Amino acid sequence: MINKIFRRVCTVVLLASLLVGCGDGSHDKLTDYGYVFQEVMTNEEGVFRGVNLGDDIDGLFDKEGAAAVENENDYLYYEYQIDSLTSFNVAYSFDQNGNLIEVLSKVYMVDEMAGIDSVHNDFLRFYTQHYGEPISEKGMNSWAVKSEKYDEILIALGFESTALGNNSNTHGIVSLWIYPNKR
Repeated sequence: MINKIFRRVCTVVLLASLLVGCGDGSHDKLTDYGYVFQEVMTNEEGVFRGVNLGDDIDGLFDKEGAAAVENENDYLYYEYQIDSLTSFNVAYSFDQNGNLIEVLSKVYMVDEMAGIDSVHNDFLRFYTQHYGEPISEKGMNSWAVKSEKYDEILIALGFESTALGNNSNTHGIVSLWIYPNKR
């Protein structure tokens, strides 16, 4: 009887470990990061929001899925409100052929320094897991990444906090800048 129970327990443990071990092996699902990070990134593909430097402007329209606040031949600008305290923007710059050459995004959070610190840490963890340890210099973390279109691109992540106007409200900002490395 005890032998039968032992075999069943061992079978259950074996099956459970197989189910856990049979995942896709990925530890970089967006759900592994905070809600704000998920809202900003939207998808796991590409270097940011499903896009890569060198992508064409038409494909980017499809991936954003929203109307740009500013739409020029070589520039797209989007603004998004996540909740009453949190918003972000994304600016895309394109070369004369309509290929993406730069991404600049800022996440803003009012009176939530712990929250914006958490968002910064989510971005830091995400890019570190994808591209290795960053180079830290002058308050910025950066990664040099091989690129299909460019020899190398840089991903720069910054964090700052500022006072708004004459009141004591603080505004936390996480900034992300992605561009070709033109050494």
